[in-house]
Amino acid sequence: MPLSPAPSTLNQVQHLAFGLALLVAFLGLLVFCGWVFDVPLLRSPGPFPTPMGPVASLGFFLSGTALALLNTRWGPQVRQTIAWLLTALGSGIVLAHLSGQPQVIQWVQRTLAPAAEGLSPIPIVTGINWLMVGLTFHVWHHPAAPHKWIGERTLFVVFSVALLSLLGYLFGLQEFNLFGTSIRMAFNTSLLFMLLSTAFLCSKPQSSLVWLLLKPSSGGKTLRLLLPAAILTPILLSWMRFEGIQHQWLTPELGATLVTVGNVLVFMFLVRSLSWTLDHSDTQQAQTANQLRNSEEKYRAINQTAADAILILDRQGQLIEWNPLAAQLFGHPLNPQGQLGLQNLLVSPPALDPDLTGITSRESEGICQDGTRFPLEYSLARWSVPDGTFFTVIARDITERKKAEEDLKRLNESLDQRARDLNQDLVRKTEQLEFTNKELEAFAFSISHDLRTPLRSINGFSQALLEDYHDKLDQEGQSYLDRIRKASDRMGHLIDDILHLSRITRSEMRHVPVSLSRLGEDIIEELQTIQPDRKVEVTIEDQMTVVGDPSLLRMVVQNLLGNAWKFTAKTPNAKIHFGQRDLEGRTVFFVSDNGAGFNMENANKLFGVFQRLHRTSEFEGNGVGLASVQRILHRHGGHITAVGKVGEGATFTFTVGNA
Repeated sequence: MPLSPAPSTLNQVQHLAFGLALLVAFLGLLVFCGWVFDVPLLRSPGPFPTPMGPVASLGFFLSGTALALLNTRWGPQVRQTIAWLLTALGSGIVLAHLSGQPQVIQWVQRTLAPAAEGLSPIPIVTGINWLMVGLTFHVWHHPAAPHKWIGERTLFVVFSVALLSLLGYLFGLQEFNLFGTSIRMAFNTSLLFMLLSTAFLCSKPQSSLVWLLLKPSSGGKTLRLLLPAAILTPILLSWMRFEGIQHQWLTPELGATLVTVGNVLVFMFLVRSLSWTLDHSDTQQAQTANQLRNSEEKYRAINQTAADAILILDRQGQLIEWNPLAAQLFGHPLNPQGQLGLQNLLVSPPALDPDLTGITSRESEGICQDGTRFPLEYSLARWSVPDGTFFTVIARDITERKKAEEDLKRLNESLDQRARDLNQDLVRKTEQLEFTNKELEAFAFSISHDLRTPLRSINGFSQALLEDYHDKLDQEGQSYLDRIRKASDRMGHLIDDILHLSRITRSEMRHVPVSLSRLGEDIIEELQTIQPDRKVEVTIEDQMTVVGDPSLLRMVVQNLLGNAWKFTAKTPNAKIHFGQRDLEGRTVFFVSDNGAGFNMENANKLFGVFQRLHRTSEFEGNGVGLASVQRILHRHGGHITAVGKVGEGATFTFTVGNA
């Protein structure tokens, strides 16, 4: 709980002071006008015979006005001027009484208002009060503490004298003398002095008893409980005793007894209430102290066992507290002699900004006591308490981290150099590969050209021998020539397949949407056109679409469906299925059949060039088709696998890119 009054409460008290000051000034002006314009009702209202004089009424008008203007632009000048006027007024009244010349005061009053002729001299206590009010104006807003103390005591004198005069009226005393001097002021004079004193105290509550009265502390609660009772209880009980004796309801002895008993009862009740209040306050303080003790123990445990150095500094950067790890890190004792600041510990200390928000982190160099330096990282945060603004620095040695960063940097540089060397080597090998491919391409064209000519000669002469010397050759000779001619044809087909395979790896690819379903349907239609007598149950699923080169993908589908068509030629109720399925979030395509199948022990030979698992006499072909399929799919970022069983068919599963 804060131990200062709420700002809204202070604001209300200052508004009350302004209102009371205006009221005092208005009532003083009203009485003064009553004297100047000879209006008896304004001079002495009510049943009280003693009127307020024109001098006193003018003093109240001036003092109330000065107090109301205290916080304005003209306030200081008006306050000083009226302070001297009131001091002179009070001093003049006191000196006139002490010199035995009170008629001087009467002359001043008659000069101000002719209607004041015959008015009684102003009492000396009124002069003392005006002297005290003037002194209060001099010291009230002075910043020094003794001046505030003097101002509060002078107001206490003014209030006490006015209260004493009012009590005289309350108890019906006709003569009210003390030490041979009349202390009987006019009723409205006494009342306005009390209002003026209250307005003074409320105008600057920080410098008066009002501050303690408004505080939520135990002292403030005690004062709010006791002050009204201390003032009102004795007055009320004494007045009741006085009235009882006046009307003969009580004897003086009984009245004194009742007053005593009443005071005892009231103050017993107050003491009881105060005891409960103080006990509750002590309990809260004990709980707060216990919580604070626990918090300090937690802080001490964290501070002593923290893995980082913790430093606490004031706004000037001077060290107030640090933990053992900080002393170990910087090589200084925990309680350094002299002023040890952040500049003694960091090469580039941060500016301690009082408006810093959040946490600031940065790197710097630490300075040990022997002058050696080391890299560190620190975090800086600001925190404020009623005692001021402070900063916490949490620092850690990052020597090992910096060393690791340097090692990592050197490793990265080494890897970068190795990557550059590998890249250069790769470029060189790529160039060599391109050169080799060009040589292979030239070699393939050379083979195509150089081998085709003798093959055509062999084929032609074999055909000529069969036609021209048919009758001169026996059956075995004709068979040999026929076999030579077929071998040369097969050799020609092998040459064509080699050229075709080389073109697949060199041709430029296009990437467009391709419907595998449509390709499959077209290829099956062509196969049925070639062999219309074949009865094959073909299933081709819809919406099989990929992105790739249309001509190359056509070769894939044509080879796979062509193989399925070929290897089901000797199977009754032949079936071919071209479809797709999801496998681990990826689309895979498959071509399955129930044809001749193959032995899985030879599966690794399926996609090799010129590798065949069946004799040519059983199924025609030269072993290049599946090798072409594999290369095309690899160029599309896919792959192909095969599963089969002899006599039960085969299934080829493949992917195309990210399909």
